[in-house]
Amino acid sequence: MRSLLILVALLAFLEGAITSGPFTALAPKQTYLTGSLAEGQVLFYDFNGFTPGTCWRVSENATFDLLWGEFAENGTLLQYQDSVISGTVTPSGLIKLGVSGWADFRFIGDHTHDGTFVVNISCLLYTSPSPRDRTRSRMP
Repeated sequence: MRSLLILVALLAFLEGAITSGPFTALAPKQTYLTGSLAEGQVLFYDFNGFTPGTCWRVSENATFDLLWGEFAENGTLLQYQDSVISGTVTPSGLIKLGVSGWADFRFIGDHTHDGTFVVNISCLLYTSPSPRDRTRSRMP
């Protein structure tokens, strides 16, 4: 059992160490993008000029079953989702996204999907509530 847990931990570590690119830099604060994806293709985008720490969310419309990936500034895969993905703008103001076909969890082009997609990114300034706001105060 212990060997199995070690193997699972190693695989999780290796999956998190996936790096990708190159990333196409878009216009500052661009939040709308249309594109097309061919079988075996992966596209990487740098959405830039956003306020660090801002929460973002992608909504999309696609003619195929796509897969989103969020990447760290160094290109390391942080997460993947199939239709809606959200995260936090990096310290340098970037949102780094990859687009691939479903089941290409390593973003290496291992898919047979093709089609067009439209991306719209929403950014909201998120402020964590203070501990004072999370507790109910009673008036005497």
